[in-house]
Amino acid sequence: MALEVIGAGFGRTGTRSLQLALQQLGFSKCYHMAEVGANPDHLRLWKAATRGESFDWDRIFEDYRAGVDWPVSAFWRELAEYYPDAKVVLSTRDEDAWFRSVHNTIYPNSAQGLASEDAAVRRRARWVTELIWNGVLDGKVEDREAAIAIFRRHLDEVRHTIPPQRLLTFEAADGWEPLCAFLDVPVPRRAVPPHQHHRAVAGQTRVNRLEPGQPSRRPRTRAASARAPELAAPRCPCPSGSTPSARPPQRRSRLRDARAARGSPDPAHEPATR
Repeated sequence: MALEVIGAGFGRTGTRSLQLALQQLGFSKCYHMAEVGANPDHLRLWKAATRGESFDWDRIFEDYRAGVDWPVSAFWRELAEYYPDAKVVLSTRDEDAWFRSVHNTIYPNSAQGLASEDAAVRRRARWVTELIWNGVLDGKVEDREAAIAIFRRHLDEVRHTIPPQRLLTFEAADGWEPLCAFLDVPVPRRAVPPHQHHRAVAGQTRVNRLEPGQPSRRPRTRAASARAPELAAPRCPCPSGSTPSARPPQRRSRLRDARAARGSPDPAHEPATR
């Protein structure tokens, strides 16, 4: 089975949403990074591709009609040449949101994989570090400006390489219409729009993040290895996992006491007016 749709967008650009959308449109199955874990024999093939060895892409995509996310998008040139009739979807998103998402999800997940007691998980994590963090992102995943520059350059390279009639630049919020028109399929009825897929899965990758108190062992990129033996946590524009802090309970009690002394009602017990 030949690929009909090639996803050229980086991971964390709504690729999971795009996978679900493509499968709803009949392009099933659709390859995604999760497939590497589900098919242990695929890792050996992807490692060969990462080393630049030539092999038959059909061995990986034998049962797939589409592919998105890393590792597929890391080989968009090779796949676009190998499957000349396939259409290319370039998923994208706000660059700052992309950088934060990487540091809140898949980058720390790689660290967790490197520390896993499961040998198979460690092998996949080492390959991800080689292909993505040291390969696609050139060891600069912790450098916000450099990583975003690579992100922009990737978008430009795809747009300048793939003919316009063969390429769709897509965000999950664009909805079904542009995707369906590009793929020449009808808009599905009563289907969850791609942007709602995005909301539904946006937090799923966070489940495997390092828990507070666990050692922050980041994947050792080339730049980090050159700096020091101990790798510092990346400096994101928005700290990983930060949430607005709640008002301390003690302070809330003092506020209630003060209102009671003044005879003012506590808003927490007032009936809603709107």
